[in-house]
Amino acid sequence: MDSHPDTGNFLHTLGSFNFQHHILQPTRITDHSQTLIDNIFFNSLEHLTLSGNIIYDLTDHLPNFVIIKKLTSLPNNVKIYKRDYSNFDESALIQDMRSVDWGGVLHADPDPNVMFDSFYTRISDIIDVHIPLIQLSKGELRMKSKPWITIALRVSIHIRNKLFKKYVSANSVYYHTRIKLYRNKINQLLKVSQSNNYNNYFHVNMSDSKKVWKGIRHLVNLKSKSGSTPTKLLVDDHVEITDPKSMADAFNNFFANTGYNLTKNIPSVNKSPLQYLTAPSQDSFFLFPTTNKLCATGN
Repeated sequence: MDSHPDTGNFLHTLGSFNFQHHILQPTRITDHSQTLIDNIFFNSLEHLTLSGNIIYDLTDHLPNFVIIKKLTSLPNNVKIYKRDYSNFDESALIQDMRSVDWGGVLHADPDPNVMFDSFYTRISDIIDVHIPLIQLSKGELRMKSKPWITIALRVSIHIRNKLFKKYVSANSVYYHTRIKLYRNKINQLLKVSQSNNYNNYFHVNMSDSKKVWKGIRHLVNLKSKSGSTPTKLLVDDHVEITDPKSMADAFNNFFANTGYNLTKNIPSVNKSPLQYLTAPSQDSFFLFPTTNKLCATGN
């Protein structure tokens, strides 16, 4: 900090608000330099923290972490949740957002911390109504995992990580070369294993279209869209229809007359279709009828 005043001012400013610097070791290590350019700051005195770098070659920056645990004991069973978008109605969410008296929410207290808490609580309540949290099932957890990473590949990944730790501690060209070769080989095996996993999945479920599409969505990371029925329809750019039967009739009328309406825009031509055909080729060819018997004898 003495050699770089800007860094000192930055850390002193954070320190004045009790923010502590949790990453103390270099986060980017090369064969010629070591730098600490990834930071985590935390200012709560009510929590016990454990922090550091993960020796893992995911990128050229070491992943860093901070584990925050309240001084009181945490529950043993930790459940995983996700937002449920199956019945999500964006227009209803926006309408509820607009109906809030944000002036009253934001100006109820002059303290900016209380103001933010009020804003965050109101937003969270609205989101929880329209996109509720649901617990992931065991099947969903399995889908989110990577079943193609076999026990053997996990052992190889563990060996690769040990090599990377030796490279970080020794900063040796020997270990750097080994880790590169080992990493490239594992990446290749992971791709092959993933491909085989999906090939086997589609082969087993080839007669079940529902599972096939489920596999395709998982493969391309495509989220399922809700199949909610529209509640209104705009016809002729100005007439709004809300009655279900009238909406169905409007859809039927549109699709039933699409072809006819398109033909009205096609200009008429007083020319025979045969005139568009070119002269037949003089060097035509003929395929003789082929049977199993002829194929077997070679004739």
